[in-house]
Amino acid sequence: MGNTKNYYSILGVLPTAEPVVIQAAYRALAMKYHPDKWTGDKTTADRRMREINEAYQVLSNEQSRKRYDGARPKMEFDDYDFDSDATNDAFRDAEQAQRSDWEIALEYYPDLDAICAELRRTSTKLAFAFRTTLLETRNFTGREELAKQLRASFMETYFGRNPTILEFARTLIQGGYKDAAKELNRAVTVLGANADDGLIIGRIREKFFRKGLTPAEKRSAREAAETLLRTGYVSDAVALVEKLGGTVRTVKKGAVPLFGNYEYVVSVLGEDHRFGSEWSLAHWVIKTIAPLVLS
Repeated sequence: MGNTKNYYSILGVLPTAEPVVIQAAYRALAMKYHPDKWTGDKTTADRRMREINEAYQVLSNEQSRKRYDGARPKMEFDDYDFDSDATNDAFRDAEQAQRSDWEIALEYYPDLDAICAELRRTSTKLAFAFRTTLLETRNFTGREELAKQLRASFMETYFGRNPTILEFARTLIQGGYKDAAKELNRAVTVLGANADDGLIIGRIREKFFRKGLTPAEKRSAREAAETLLRTGYVSDAVALVEKLGGTVRTVKKGAVPLFGNYEYVVSVLGEDHRFGSEWSLAHWVIKTIAPLVLS
């Protein structure tokens, strides 16, 4: 076939996507870029529709998909592409159209929204694939296994099977550090599956999470992270954030200062994160920030 286009990326699906997900993604994107719906530049919509139609024509047919997969460049990992805003919008619109069926499913399986939200923190495409597959197959009893398979496929596609690399990738993604995750993907793509994971992780930590810190400040941040992991105290979580040059502030959610009517905003390492309680704030710093700081 000799085609280097990434049709899976064009449709916003994984290379392991089931036919029902490919079809649903195509419909969502075609609706997004339809001339009657698109409000932006017409040439952009025309170009995207040509790409979408071309990708769907190949991937929707079992034989042409096999030929395409066989002709794709032989790479250990796909390039890590976070979902574009347009793809996110298209998938959200499609999910809204499914809302009535999803709400019925939630009455009987109330954990579905939590599972979906956890997948969405990794990628919108995973949440979309999860909902679409369940609503089409009606195999709700297999929901947890489906989520596990989708998550594993996503991580392996972009980061391989090295457990240390995978754990670091999960930490980056859950923390919302997209640039660092992309750098990790590029590193394992160039250096290969057998590369020194400690070298890769150490370099990314220095590049993204210790940049601008003096040696003394780096030692201080590591000590604060170690203390937090021992105690789990909220005060120690705040201390670690501040060691990294970040801030924690309390914001009132409503006009009336009632108990529980506040949220906590953590600004650290170039990102803002909001939490409904001190406990959730501390838990996030323990699970996300401390591992990024420690060598």
